[in-house]
Amino acid sequence: MAHIDMDGLILDDETGEIVEAAEGQDSLAIVARRRHEAHTQAEQWKRVQAIYDAVLLRQQEERTATYSDVLICVTGGSYSKFDAPAFREEIAQTELTPAEWEAIALAASNFDPEALPPIARTIYDQYNQRLSKRPWIMSQPVLRRAPEV
Repeated sequence: MAHIDMDGLILDDETGEIVEAAEGQDSLAIVARRRHEAHTQAEQWKRVQAIYDAVLLRQQEERTATYSDVLICVTGGSYSKFDAPAFREEIAQTELTPAEWEAIALAASNFDPEALPPIARTIYDQYNQRLSKRPWIMSQPVLRRAPEV
């Protein structure tokens, strides 16, 4: 159990309990003011971090780089945007065998485009877009390698 000391007000960091307060001290006013200060600082740091991230995204040429004792990784990804109404309309106009309909039903129950029959997969691919996510920055301290044993 650790304690936080705020201007003589002692708080338990696990339970949020006021452990000690000076006589006549408005404990909640102190906590409210400090909470607001913490929130304001956190928001300001988020804006500053966004600027730092923009610089790293623009300037760092490698996906991963070490700067002194900080490792910076540029991370990204993608996601699908699927036009379900268009897919449904076109698949309804396509002649499918009972086995192909069964494959569609199985693929839909745990949606796996790879499980679609070829004709349905072609139509699915036609209405599905892979969109890139905006890259983001991750950082962590550089860890020393363990000694060889």
